[in-house]
Amino acid sequence: MDMKSIGPMAFIIGVVLAILGGLLPLFGMQMDKLVVELLLFLGLIVGLLNVTVDEEEKLLLSGLALVFMGQGLLSLFNLVPVGGNVLISIVKYIIAFASPAVAIVALKVLLEIMRD
Repeated sequence: MDMKSIGPMAFIIGVVLAILGGLLPLFGMQMDKLVVELLLFLGLIVGLLNVTVDEEEKLLLSGLALVFMGQGLLSLFNLVPVGGNVLISIVKYIIAFASPAVAIVALKVLLEIMRD
């Protein structure tokens, strides 16, 4: 496996893991702390290896939107009587996966700005 395929693979695994983790409440289970840590780690990998310079601005804007949208959806899904807890879990795990990627890219951009 070459370095170019690690970032996209981490992205796919992270999204699938976040969705599967969100579906676990349907079966009376919760995601293990280790899996949440894995989501965070995969998010870091995506931020480091999967985002090109051309994509940085888009990722930062979409990451910001994701956090704000996620908070609104969490409030809204609390009102959903059937399946709301599953939707809440999926959103939380997607945010847990995406946030480290956004943080890494934000730090990279900040360092680039400070160098100039």
